Amino acid sequence: MKDCIFCKIARGQAPASVVFESDSVIAFEAAPGVTSGHTLVIPKRHFESVLDVDPDIFKEVMSVVQTLSQKKVGKDGVTAVNILNASGKDAQQSIFHLHVHIIPRRKDDGLDMWIREGL
Repeated sequence: MKDCIFCKIARGQAPASVVFESDSVIAFEAAPGVTSGHTLVIPKRHFESVLDVDPDIFKEVMSVVQTLSQKKVGKDGVTAVNILNASGKDAQQSIFHLHVHIIPRRKDDGLDMWIREGL
């Protein structure tokens, strides 16, 4: 997609701090990130969300998510990760190119990802 910022990053037409790249998947640091090391993993081909992505491409994306997550845990105080995807406007998707967030977590980092009101 011509005007999609993530497509531009995948084509090398927009700046990004790339941490992984293959023929079909690219991962880069989120700017700004929720925590230090916050990474986005996207397919290079444009898909809007998990609802329309080619299943084989999604498997590759998630394989990269797992590999990068494993590399993060145990380094720089990272003890865990949150994996996040929003698919669709009502799920608060902000960029309509499939992307998966890897959010590194550290003990007592103060970040609360869950709304518990009414539970």
